[in-house]
Amino acid sequence: MKPIKMKPIKMKPKLPQKNKSINNRFFKITQAAYIYGFIGHFILAFIFYFFQIIELMWFNILFSVPAFSISFFVNRLGRHSLAFLFAYTELLCHQIAGIYFLGWDFGFQFIFIYLAGLTFFNSYWKKWIRIFLFSIVFFSILVLYLGFKNSQVYEVPQIICDISYLTSCLSTLFAIALLINYYVHSAENAESNLRFANAQLDKAYKEVKQQKTDLKIRNNFI
Repeated sequence: MKPIKMKPIKMKPKLPQKNKSINNRFFKITQAAYIYGFIGHFILAFIFYFFQIIELMWFNILFSVPAFSISFFVNRLGRHSLAFLFAYTELLCHQIAGIYFLGWDFGFQFIFIYLAGLTFFNSYWKKWIRIFLFSIVFFSILVLYLGFKNSQVYEVPQIICDISYLTSCLSTLFAIALLINYYVHSAENAESNLRFANAQLDKAYKEVKQQKTDLKIRNNFI
């Protein structure tokens, strides 16, 4: 009677297989950002409803919240660039709509500064894509400032404008600090890996050199 062979149980990985290795950190950071974006814009929909800014309320419900939801699930499939593009497009359109309806006193323009840095955050995008998106951000600020600086649709109490202005400013500073920290951490990791690789190569070179020396000595005795 043949013994019964038990098949090993395969444990399901916590993360999609495509998110392993070098892009694992990028995956985790963007997933957290998409969750934050989903929650933040969900709350914004209620805030805009409270102040009866109906256009921006529906913008958040029909575009912003679904965009971050799609980004979250597409990112889990390993399509990082596509997911990032959905979120990036939402942020860009949201700031344009916000400035158009509420004006510059609300502070939406600060997010454009963050978007400029975010353009170069995705290492999977090609150079021409980054330049193209940066150009859109650049000219969006220019057009909105020259054409819609004082043409907001809604008048909001000044205290609300001040709170939103300060919140946008501080949020942008915090987000930029996180981006810089990510770049510095990535550079430090790259330098550390390079030093380790050089040390391994140097060690291997010395071993090969020693082997050649030993072989030469043995040949001299033969």
